[in-house]
Amino acid sequence: MRIFLATACVFSMIPWGITAAETPLNYDTSFDKALRYPGFAVNKGLSKKAVWKKVQDEKTGACLEVITPADATAEIFGPKIPVQKEKDTLKFSVHVKGKGIFQIVFYEYRKDNRYLHYTPSKKYSKISVNSQEWIKKEFEIPLTGLKDQCAFIALAFHIKKDSNIRFDDFTGSIITN
Repeated sequence: MRIFLATACVFSMIPWGITAAETPLNYDTSFDKALRYPGFAVNKGLSKKAVWKKVQDEKTGACLEVITPADATAEIFGPKIPVQKEKDTLKFSVHVKGKGIFQIVFYEYRKDNRYLHYTPSKKYSKISVNSQEWIKKEFEIPLTGLKDQCAFIALAFHIKKDSNIRFDDFTGSIITN
């Protein structure tokens, strides 16, 4: 009887007629290999003054530390993810610590893998980090407003000037409605 009631309660909370599929992002998300694919990579063309380094952390093992001076920014980005414009939502979390500000951005690509557009997030333009302990930042971003020809995105973290932030343990998925 209890199993039936629990099941009935769970099914009664699901909106009928709406289905969603969640697909995990399958690449190295621990930043243990952050300076090369598969996983997150650095955009060294953005700034020659920024410092990216893999560092050992007492709690998480290896993580990526990004240091930007007062006159430069930096960027780390993930591999291309196939998306369906207006149907998909990107859901992810990343652990951070240190001090500084970063922004979420998307690189958009066409079906033929040619670069299309750079889209900074307006909602997540100034994500502040000010902690010596690891903090989990969670995001759920509907992929609306992408260019019509967009078939893939690459998620990127744009680290603002005068920051020293460590990144680790990224997990994410695409939710298709």
